Amino acid sequence: AILIHSGFLGGSSNDRALAVTTDNQGNSYLAGWTASFDFPVMIGPETFFNGPALGTDAFVAKVNATGNLVYCGYLGGSYNDSGTGVAVDSSGCAYISGFTYSADFPAFIGPDLSPSGNIAQFSDAFITKLNASGNAVVYSGYLGGQGSDVASSVAVDAYGRAYLVGTTDNA
Repeated sequence: AILIHSGFLGGSSNDRALAVTTDNQGNSYLAGWTASFDFPVMIGPETFFNGPALGTDAFVAKVNATGNLVYCGYLGGSYNDSGTGVAVDSSGCAYISGFTYSADFPAFIGPDLSPSGNIAQFSDAFITKLNASGNAVVYSGYLGGQGSDVASSVAVDAYGRAYLVGTTDNA
């Protein structure tokens, strides 16, 4: 194996990339969580940290084949959020899966537009699709029941349909 490029992505607090995928042009897409108010956001779904003090927001980033950051942004509401999966379709649209404790997660045109159960105590899974430029959300929504739910991974087929896998503690 030959190292093509390497680098750091993060701010002054804790940051974790939990998922990575690539496209046919050699671009890399990352998803995870950050507690950094100074995370290197630029073009992205959200450019301001929405999580609580000492909390987390999900993030998504695209790095091109030469190692330069194309877009990087937060994704979340006013409580803790985490991106746990990322996939990309043939048009370059990124799909982010994860979980949120935020009742105000940016949900619209999605599977469920409001959280289920006690969101401050139990997480809901989420799925978000970004446009190819990474600067707009195509759709985003909650998935879950009364207990905790996590979408730990996402895949996308040739027709742009997202498939999620995860966990739930709903009976």
